[in-house]
Amino acid sequence: IERGGFGGQSENWIDVIRHGTAVPFFHGVIANNLGVLPIKLVRSATLVSSIIILTTIYWFTLRITRDLALSNWMSVGAACVAVVLFVVAYGVSSFSYIRYYAYFPHLLNLSLMFIIVGLYVDYLGHRETNRNILAVIAMFLVTVLLINQQELLFVLVLLLSLSIWRLVRILVSKKASDKTLLVRVRVMGSLAIVASLVGLGVGFLMFESGHWGRPHVIDLGRLNEILRGLPV
Repeated sequence: IERGGFGGQSENWIDVIRHGTAVPFFHGVIANNLGVLPIKLVRSATLVSSIIILTTIYWFTLRITRDLALSNWMSVGAACVAVVLFVVAYGVSSFSYIRYYAYFPHLLNLSLMFIIVGLYVDYLGHRETNRNILAVIAMFLVTVLLINQQELLFVLVLLLSLSIWRLVRILVSKKASDKTLLVRVRVMGSLAIVASLVGLGVGFLMFESGHWGRPHVIDLGRLNEILRGLPV
């Protein structure tokens, strides 16, 4: 921070992203500018990230219940229940909202995930949503990448899945659809299929099964030799 650049293992932004040190760096920069020790910002950072994620969950729940046959009070009640359940039930063991996630920046990524999905669904389903929203989504994806690569992959899987699902629905549906939305869904769905196939192909070619993230990902060859090399 005093040098104004990176040193040691993190010489540039690519290394910073790869080693997941961008958020601690920013935390240190903010603490340095405020003239306090980083540990003094823990409660403030926890409060800010908590307010952001809980507010996002509340509004996202209202968003997805908007088209249901619910009264306004029922939608608000559902949103409040979602917030309470998130606080008391999100995570596992020490990796839970109360014990760990409330402070760490993964909550910001989770908030961005809800926002990205909401914006993308609006783009595919509402003609009045401008194409410029894709630039906003791209900016949010870069932010997710800076925080955690794993969560970027998760968000991309959601976006690809949504695109392909919408394309399948349009192809099998006989109902007339807005031409603008039809073009959007077909273009994004086709791109999603290509990206998925390329991603899977590159993954199988570049990574050995043991490098996929043991013990959470295993080689199916352990169950049947014919399936060796296929991760699950």
